[in-house]
Amino acid sequence: MSEKKSTEMMKNANLENTHVKVDVRKKNRTLQIILGIIFILPAIGALILTQIIPTIMTFIQSFRSSSWRNVSEAVGYSNYEKMFSSPLIGQVYSFTGLLTITRVLMVLIPPLVLALGASSLKPVLRKFVRVFASVPWMIYSPMALSIVWLQLFSPIYGSRILASYMGDPVSARWLFLILDGISFLGLASGIGLTVYLSAIKSENVSGSNKRLKRSLILLVIILVLGTIALSLQGGDAIVSMTNGMPGNTTMTVYPYIVTLTFAFAQTGLAAALTSPLIIIIGLIGFCVGLLLILSNLRLFALPKQAEPVPLAKWLKILTMILMIFGLITILVSISPYIVRYFLLLINKNEISLVHLRELLSEIPIWKTLLNTWLVPVIIVLIVQLPLTYLGALGIGALRPFGKSSEWLLLIFAPWLFIRVLLLIPGMAQSLYEMRLMNGFYGFAIPYIINIPMLFILTLFFRGQTQKVADSGGTPKFFRDYILVSLPLTVICLVFSLMTIQQELLWSTLILSSPENSILPVLFRRIRGLYSLRSGELVALFTAVRLPASILSAIILIVYQVVYFPRLGIKVGKENNK
Repeated sequence: MSEKKSTEMMKNANLENTHVKVDVRKKNRTLQIILGIIFILPAIGALILTQIIPTIMTFIQSFRSSSWRNVSEAVGYSNYEKMFSSPLIGQVYSFTGLLTITRVLMVLIPPLVLALGASSLKPVLRKFVRVFASVPWMIYSPMALSIVWLQLFSPIYGSRILASYMGDPVSARWLFLILDGISFLGLASGIGLTVYLSAIKSENVSGSNKRLKRSLILLVIILVLGTIALSLQGGDAIVSMTNGMPGNTTMTVYPYIVTLTFAFAQTGLAAALTSPLIIIIGLIGFCVGLLLILSNLRLFALPKQAEPVPLAKWLKILTMILMIFGLITILVSISPYIVRYFLLLINKNEISLVHLRELLSEIPIWKTLLNTWLVPVIIVLIVQLPLTYLGALGIGALRPFGKSSEWLLLIFAPWLFIRVLLLIPGMAQSLYEMRLMNGFYGFAIPYIINIPMLFILTLFFRGQTQKVADSGGTPKFFRDYILVSLPLTVICLVFSLMTIQQELLWSTLILSSPENSILPVLFRRIRGLYSLRSGELVALFTAVRLPASILSAIILIVYQVVYFPRLGIKVGKENNK
């Protein structure tokens, strides 16, 4: 009897322990659901405030009269009729379309060929290609391009042949399309190479190449769609340099919206102009979000460095040739910077240190530097990072609605690629009435939440969830999610800061007073005042921009050598249920 009692007691104890574990799991899951919802709601609130409401107001404004400082009236489809009948707007859309096609051609094949060629190299050579291809990425700045092109087309400091093209509308249009395409190729090569290599290495490490082709096709589609969406809002550097001249043949839609809204106070027509773009770019963002969810694309840390990908001999030779050609084109894309700065160093007659000191004494350079870097850092660290990171953590890690939580990304997807000025016709009146047109509070509104960062971190947390499930171990939230996501979060923050301090047109509109200027705004102003002293202007830009360029270069080089080779991209179904 004593043995039977002891056996029954042990069974009861085991049963109680099982119930306790089940209860603990239920409590943990309940807490996980509550925290997940709490983390996601602020991000949705920020989306409503900064994106959804301005979008709705922009559509409403497109059916109203053109006045944002006074009470406007409903005018039906009048603004759309003006838009479709205006030759100038047709010309603006035409140049924007050509710019988009040019950039798509630059991103469609070269980065993929570069990645395939680099994947067959030894790790040391592969890292060299990574770093070299990222040089345009490190130094890219619309204002920098504008200043360099200004030198190239100057009859005094640049090429008289190139300067002669500026007077002919057709020649100027195609010349700037070629220059922008070359510059964009350098930028796209570094980004595309990093993305494609992450997918190639992931399949190589796992020992399976079955899904590699599907993964690369998916990534090509996503990058092309993203390029189309962003190029429809592009042309900052071109318009900053030419102001649309000659004859508005180099004007794109994005800056023309600013001209209509503020120079002519035609917010109704500007809203009608931007509404079709909002719909197109919103649909592109939604499709990309849908592709990411349905393909189960995820980011994760690779367990080891990938070995070179074995290729057929003829394919390896072909990719090597094309890769060398790609590297040469990247060098060409950065050559204007290199040549110009080299000439500034060796041609002492062109730069007068006395003149440079005079220029520095005439502008609030230290105040501008503080505005350029400190203000974005405050915005990003205090507002953008908590909202974005917690939102991604809620959707990708805590998953309050299980795997269905990832469908919440579709709420944010339509605004994945939309830049701030596309919504300015709907924001202008509110900003004016709230007196936010010349202050950092108004400047910060579009950057309260970073939707691309939200997607990237969510995909990473999705990968970590899969990794933890595959390992069969007990997940530790801080170790498996927070700690491992820090490197990716840091590089996302760096790119966010670079984006904010290079948003030329929005900064020009909102930070209108000299004491609130940031560097791109300042250089745009003094470029017009000191156009004849272009040597000193370039020297000044080099002096104040160089420390930031060096710092960003160091960060990106470290990531390309240490972190990005260990970051993988995979698609396909999860094994766990």
